[in-house]
Order: sequence, then structure tokens, then C-alpha cells
Amino acid sequence: MSLCAQTDIRNLEDEFFNLDELENSADIAKAVDKNIQRALKGDELQHSVSVFGKKTDDAIDKVFEIAGDKISTALGKGASKITKAFGVPLDDKKVESFFKAGVHTKLMDKLDHSWGIFNQRLYLNSVDNLKKLQGFSKDEISNIYEYLHGWKKEGELAEHTRAAANSLKNIIARNADELVNLGVLRAEDKIENYVKHYFEPLLQKSEAEIEAHFNKIGLGEKFKRKELSKAELEELGLMKDEYAIINTIREQFIQIEKARRLQKLADRFSSAKPVDGWVRFGMAKGEGGKEYADSMRWGALAGRYVSPELDDAIKSAEIVGSAVANSHILVKAANVWMKVVAHLKTNLTVKNPATHAANYISNMITAAIKGDLIASQKMAAEAVASWGRKLAGDNELTSFDKWRRCAHDHGLSMITDELDLVTKAPKDLVANADSKLEKIWKFAYMAKGSKTGDFMRALYNMEDGVFKLAHFKKIMEKESINGEKFDIEKYADLKNSEYRMIWKDRCESAMNKANYEYVDYSTRWNGAARYADRLGFAPFLQYTWKSVPMVAKNILKNPHRYAAIGVGIYGLGGLSLIDREQKDARTEKWARNGNFLWLGGRLPNMFFADTWVRIKGTDLSFNLGRVLPGARLGELSSVFNGGFITSFFGLMQGKTSLGHNFIKEDDNTAWAVGKIAAEAARSYLPSMTMGRYFQGFGSMAYNEVLSALNIAEKYRLPVAKDGRGKEISAKELVMRAFAATREMRVGKAYQENYNKALKDARNARKDNDLNKAKELEAKAKRIKGYAKAEGKNLKEPRK
Repeated sequence: MSLCAQTDIRNLEDEFFNLDELENSADIAKAVDKNIQRALKGDELQHSVSVFGKKTDDAIDKVFEIAGDKISTALGKGASKITKAFGVPLDDKKVESFFKAGVHTKLMDKLDHSWGIFNQRLYLNSVDNLKKLQGFSKDEISNIYEYLHGWKKEGELAEHTRAAANSLKNIIARNADELVNLGVLRAEDKIENYVKHYFEPLLQKSEAEIEAHFNKIGLGEKFKRKELSKAELEELGLMKDEYAIINTIREQFIQIEKARRLQKLADRFSSAKPVDGWVRFGMAKGEGGKEYADSMRWGALAGRYVSPELDDAIKSAEIVGSAVANSHILVKAANVWMKVVAHLKTNLTVKNPATHAANYISNMITAAIKGDLIASQKMAAEAVASWGRKLAGDNELTSFDKWRRCAHDHGLSMITDELDLVTKAPKDLVANADSKLEKIWKFAYMAKGSKTGDFMRALYNMEDGVFKLAHFKKIMEKESINGEKFDIEKYADLKNSEYRMIWKDRCESAMNKANYEYVDYSTRWNGAARYADRLGFAPFLQYTWKSVPMVAKNILKNPHRYAAIGVGIYGLGGLSLIDREQKDARTEKWARNGNFLWLGGRLPNMFFADTWVRIKGTDLSFNLGRVLPGARLGELSSVFNGGFITSFFGLMQGKTSLGHNFIKEDDNTAWAVGKIAAEAARSYLPSMTMGRYFQGFGSMAYNEVLSALNIAEKYRLPVAKDGRGKEISAKELVMRAFAATREMRVGKAYQENYNKALKDARNARKDNDLNKAKELEAKAKRIKGYAKAEGKNLKEPRK
């Protein structure tokens, strides 16, 4: 018996019903339901979680799950009625299932999540092997490729490359045999000397586009039968490099893992026997319209019976490439639009230094509540030191590198353009040779692969990653198997594969918990909310939806640390319930705490802190609400304000995101279009290099030049404006960009609030509400006193 089997982690495989042993249709259906329930609980192995903590987590999860399901059901029924009103009768349950994540959808979401982690791990391993091959010369790598293809014999290879070449050849051959065993590759289709063909000119094309290209040049049949000669292949731009070799193996592993997962789906959730109300899965039509089980596509699941709900869930899962992607033009348009929204979100978050700073502070507060603050900051220091050594040319693995790799191997979330854990395409491993102009553009746009883009993505990884990594390390340092503690040095030894296998379950469990504790944005969530987010109606709803329950759990489990943070906020003068009237009196309308249900501005966030806090001795205010974890409850209405959709419509009407007009009546069409383009860039491009702050400083400089040259005022560029509609000075723009601070016109705020109190008092007297009038007059008097104490003399308003 292996050491793994002796641990306290239960063997999950043994707890699923064996469906092939059941005969009765009803028994099979019940057993599948039980298997689904078991699968959804399968990886909840949370070490070092107290009974109270587990009960707290479960209770809060249940509240949010019920609320989400009720909202989704209501939306589903409403959508069903609307579609019927327009003459498009759709099945109510199918419409509702789009909005509501049922158990079958949750099952596939979980599978997709683990699929993403597998691909992440495979990607990292592929990069490792890529670097090893790059130790050979280009000619040597080309010769290895030709050897794998069968064009060269082993004796024609450089002697020092033969071991690597034979190792690669054996891996490819073993993988091919495994694909045959799994039933997704016909034995007669197995190629003896196999290495995949990648063509430089077609590298960014899809499989369908590549096939269409070969058909167009008259080589379609040869391409299909893999009969192109070496000369033909080379003429077409065949890549004989390390990328082609590594991606060949990588794609084989993807096919193998996909087949294994389909095998598990077949064993646990499908039946070889017909079941009442179930459908036969993975059937295709051959010659003459005859149906057959398409095992090449669906593996062991092909031809078996599944429930209709599972049938829909499997076909829309990422692991199978969303096989039922709707061909309707509106669905295609929606898919394109979702990619645009995802890209814009990347521009506004990943490429925004201010976002990284705020998120890091927010995670520090979460770590403080959890008791991870010191450990996480030590990890951050190790990360910075590791980067510094690498910049200095020292590539030796540090302790940080080893822990990070171990965590990545077991599911530490990594950022992508979609802000989600997704399968990386083979082309991501390929280096592109960009022109100088392209490199300049990518540098400014912070595109992936550029120095700025990679740096910003590294920061984005770090702002969550160091906290998750610290928590992961904290758990693993307490773990032991048979009295032996976990040793990161042994794990980091790539030759020590047995040690890695022994600790695999423990590492995965610890990483699951670390991701969970610091909010795992890579997991799926409620269907209705997810699509509201992905379609841009509420583009940052995911943060609120996932962070609120997690922050609530941390607060309830650590009330003493939460109270300590409250004392700190009080010391800053930011506790919302203290000196409320004076704070409101000296605060301009744009900076006040938003309303939340009947509580008005009393509950701006989960820490009872003001959104904007005055920096003592100045008229500057710091955006405290932005750095506190969890939802800013006073601003929940803004989550549903139409997001990018409303913003785009406003843009076309010549309005900024704050509703200010930036197009003048005498602007000609070309100038107006240019202004719209500039405003779009300001709002949606990377803020420091192309967008908001870059343009803010650029516009100021440009307008100064126009003034110096006495050029017409109408050619001035729009300058950034604040919530009052006033142009922002260069000084304040710097404060906004780098310090999350804004200038508060305290005197004006006092005057406006004083005038309003007196006006409301007069109106109350007109309505003969004398008690209210007296209260408001007393309030006006107090406001005047607050202002005087700060040296602000208020004028009496005209009656």
C-alpha cells in the first residue's frame, strides 16, 4: 500500500455507485443523482478549519445560494414570458436553467475549473521543457524534429542531442498508445513517426481556417490524408522548432486528459442501458444518415444514456469546447461582445497601477482579519527579492520560486485576458517576431508579451498571489504524513516524482483552501449574474458577488481582529457612525456615502467606514472605501447602472461617464468624431500610457500650446472634469493617479449644506411643520459652528 492510501484523506473513488451493477432504470437515475451530490462535495477537504468556521461558511454560502437561485428563477420565468410574447416559444426549464446553476451545471462548472488548473499545470511544464530544448542550437532542434518525423535516423543527430530526441520520441509514442486505449484514436490512424505540423504563416488560424486554406491552394485532400511531401511542407512554412515539438506533446496530453475525464463522466453519470426520459449522448450521422456513437469526439461517453439536463450541461462545458455553440447571428455577436467586454475589463484593471495598489491594500486588510498579515508580507518581500535577483541575472531557484511552483502545480489561480482560468491555446507558447512599430504599440498598450504588459500582469498576479501563497505555505508547514513534515526542497527536485505523488492530495487540498479563503475568481458562479457581468451590464459584479460572502465569513470567524481594524479606522476619523452630521456638512455631494436601502448613508461598506476620509490638517480626502475588502454597500446601485452598455450610449451622445457634455454645438462632424474617439480612449485604454491620466496631462499640455499660439478656443481638447463638472488641475490629477486622493472644497460644501438646511427649514414653515423647521434651523446653526471652527466664514443666503 502506498503512503497516499494511509493518509486521513478519504479515497473518493470508492464512494461512487457502480452504475453497471444496477439493472432498474429508476435505481440508475437515483444512483446518478447521488454520484452528482458526492462529486460536488468531493474536494471539500479543508484541513485546519474549525467546526465553528465550517458551520459559518456553510450557513453564509446557503443564504447566498438561496438568494441567487431565487433571483435566477425569477429572471428565468420573466425571460421565458418575454420570449413567448415575441413569438419565440422556449421551454421554461431551459430558459430558467440558463439563469440558474442547477446541480448538473455546477458539476460541469467544477469539471471546467479543474480542467483549467490541469491546463495551467501543463502550460507551466511545457514552458519548462521548452527552455530545456532551447539549450540546443536551432539546427540541432530542427534535426530532432526531422528525427521525430522519420526523415532522419538517430545516427544523423548530434550525439549530445540523442538522449533528448529518444525521450521525446518515446513520450509521443506512449501518448499515441494511450489515446488508442482510451478509444479516441483508431489504431489504424496511429502514425509511427508522429510530430504535428505547424505552419508559420497559419499560426494564428483555427483548424477550420487552416483546412480551408489547403483546400483553396489545391492541397486539401493531401492535407487531410497527411500525405504532403517534405518539400511541400517546407515550402508552406513548416515550423521545425522547439515550439512545434513541445506543442505536439502538449496537445496529446490535452486529448488524453479530456478522454480520461469523459471516461469518468461515463462511469459515474451515464448508463449503458436505456433509462426512462434520458437521451443517448454523443451520436453522429454517417453515410446514409445512419447514426453511430462518435467516440473520436466523446470518448467513452459516446453512445451512453444521460439525463437531458446533463446532456445540455456537458455540451456547453469548456472542456469539450462548447460543442453546442449556437450558430445564430445574435449568439455569435454576443460571444464577440463578451470578448470585447473582457478585454476592456483587462484594460481597466490589469493595466491600471492604481487598481493594483488598492487591491493589494484590500488583501492586506483581509489578511489582517485572518491572521495572515505578517506571513503574507514576508512572502511579498521574498517575491520582490526573487524578482530582483532575476533582474540581476541570477536564475537560481529561490525558496519563493519553489513554493510558487508547488502552488501553481496545484491550482494557484493565474490571471488571463479573460480574468478567468481558461485553457491556453498552443499559439501562446510561440514567440512572434514583431516589427519595431508593433513593439512600440504593444509597449504603450501593455499587451501580453511586452515588457509593460508582462510587468502589469506580474503585479496583478502578485496582489492576490502572495496572500494565497502565504496561506498555502502556512497550511503545508503544519502538514505531515506518517510523522514526516512536508519538505519543499524535496518537492522542488524534479527527479523526485514519487515524493510529489505522495503529497499530491495534501497540496491540492491546501491550495483549494488558500484560493477559497482569498476569493477564487476562477471558479464559476450564478448564471444570471455571470452573464450580466460578461455582457457588460454590470461588468464588475463578480467582485461583489464573490467577495461579500467571503468577507462576511472572515468577520464572523475573527470578530476580535475585525474590531481592531475598526479601532484603526476610528483613529483615522473614518468611522461612518461617528460625527456623521459634521462629516456630511463638510463633504461635497459627489463624495458622500451612498444610500443603502432604508439606512441612507449609514452603511457605506462592511466596515462601517466612510468612503472618503479627510487627511487631517488638509482639504484632501483619501478614498478609504476603495481599499476596503467586500462590497461598498452604499454604491450597490452603481453595480446595476448599465455598465459599459450605458457608457457606450452616452459616449455616442457626446457625454462622459459622469454625464458631462464634451461636444460643443459648433464642432464640425470630423472634430466631434475625434472627440468621441479621444473620450473612448480616455475611458477604456490603459490609463497611464494611453487613457485617462495620459490624456489628462496630454490635453493640458496641448491646450497650453494652443493658448500660446492664439489658436481658436474651439480646437481645445476636453480636459478631465471632477464630479462638479469643473476642470481638474494638474496637481489634483497627479493626486488622483498616484495617491487615490481628491481635493475637497470644504468651504463650498459647508456653504451649500448651510443654505440647504435653511431652505428646507423655510419650506417646512410654509407647510406649517414647525417642529421640523426648528430642527433644521438648529442644524443650520450647528453647520455654521462647524465651519467657523475650521476657519470658514459662511454667508447668509438670499431669502
